[in-house]
Amino acid sequence: MSNQETSGYSSLRIGFILVSLAEIVLFASIIITVSAISHVIYKYNTTNISHISLSQLESAIPPIVGWIEILGIIIGIISSIFLYIGFNKEKGIYNLGSATTGPILVLIGFIFYALPFVSILGVIIGIIGFILMKGALDSIGNKYNENLVNNGAILSIIPIISIIGTLIAALGLTKVINKAKSGQIAISQPLPSVSQPIQQIGLGVIKDNGEISLTLYSQVQGTIISVRIEGTSYFSTLSIPLQIGNNNIIINLGMPISLVKSTTYKITLMVSTPSGTIPITVDALYNP
Repeated sequence: MSNQETSGYSSLRIGFILVSLAEIVLFASIIITVSAISHVIYKYNTTNISHISLSQLESAIPPIVGWIEILGIIIGIISSIFLYIGFNKEKGIYNLGSATTGPILVLIGFIFYALPFVSILGVIIGIIGFILMKGALDSIGNKYNENLVNNGAILSIIPIISIIGTLIAALGLTKVINKAKSGQIAISQPLPSVSQPIQQIGLGVIKDNGEISLTLYSQVQGTIISVRIEGTSYFSTLSIPLQIGNNNIIINLGMPISLVKSTTYKITLMVSTPSGTIPITVDALYNP
């Protein structure tokens, strides 16, 4: 597991913990506000809130509510930054698509929540942000067979319940980090047969800057010495070591490339091993 991937998971874990904390703080401010308004209604012995003036309602709400909301929004903005950093670091490892847009929408949602008359809009924008992040969380959970990440991704979309969902996602990411550090991979991922000492796990990603991100499972130590995108003129010699076990690698062709977007390409890697040089064919999606 690369340091980049470890750092990305850690940032995501911190982000989800802070999101849960921000939601707890904001939910507490709502409870205090509702309790204060209920007290006023009870005091005036009426069930019709229209009989009570706005100034009476405003004066009933403790000033501390405003400070609690500000604290929750600040924590929420910080959590969004950690989520963005985490998903951004994983872009070279997973095909995240619009996952990095999710934290930006969550940040906007927290800001809108602080503005009068648009709090509901802020909640809706935040929900859309978590929906965009779900696909990336599912890919992480599937890779390491960690259902807590997948379940947390679903629950984090639902208001109020998201307090629990984000904590579940954070717990799942903790388990993912531990599994990855110990070299474990998902049970659902196919392991190579004896005749295939090196095999791809999942689908690679090709970027327009010439970077190719792959995950390879190797039963032998070796070195990738060249790479070719089949059906194109893109070829490069290089030297990337492979260790026994899971290898998350980023191959840099050293040139910008232009391919057909959302098309999967065959890539041939020449790998030097103690028993000789062998060709390995992998698949990668062009997602600029």
